[in-house]
Amino acid sequence: MLYCAHMAHERGGMVRAASASTPRWVWACGLGLTALAFYPSLRWLVGTWKGSPYYGHGFLVPIVSAALAWRIGQRKGQAVGDAQGGAPWPGLLLVGLGVVVHLICLRQQTYTASVTALVAVLAGLVWSWAGRAELRRQAFPLAFLLLAIPVPALESAAAPLARIVARLAAMLSRAAGISVMRDGARLTLGETTLVIGAPCSGLNSLMGLTTLAALYAHLVAGPWRSRLALVVLS
Repeated sequence: MLYCAHMAHERGGMVRAASASTPRWVWACGLGLTALAFYPSLRWLVGTWKGSPYYGHGFLVPIVSAALAWRIGQRKGQAVGDAQGGAPWPGLLLVGLGVVVHLICLRQQTYTASVTALVAVLAGLVWSWAGRAELRRQAFPLAFLLLAIPVPALESAAAPLARIVARLAAMLSRAAGISVMRDGARLTLGETTLVIGAPCSGLNSLMGLTTLAALYAHLVAGPWRSRLALVVLS
């Protein structure tokens, strides 16, 4: 009985080790098939990056995320953690769920949710092929990808933010002794009229600074509360 238990334990370790040492060609095939399945959503995402003034940094996010994932994967001394990866079925279940959500969203052309499901599929692939411990290590590179996905309600926030900017500008001008009349996002100084447009609402810098702050908070050493505060303050 002890011998059988020992053999079963060794077989389980071999299965987990095999899962943790998935060949590179398997990763390449899996990622290639994933990109092919999500091609319509990825094409929409790239088009949004090109046309949106708020997500011009989107092209850099996957590159940075891939570099971070490679950097984490190159760290040595993780063999023990990989050996405790567990069964691949939860990861495969996550992949299946993400694909189902993608197909439903693709039919309804809700591309934002579809691209979000892509991140879940990538997480499921890491979980099933490299183990739960590796998924924990790759949590930030995967979550960082979410910062490249356009927020649906972002455009509608430009007008209210522009009015806030106009209000603050009027307050500062009056404090400096300059006579200013404000009507919504329109400022009148004598015979000159200025309109605070959407590009001046602060959204252009908001998304880029938030992404940069999240990356910096991940790389810098310090208490997690301080790093989280940095992202919130950005």
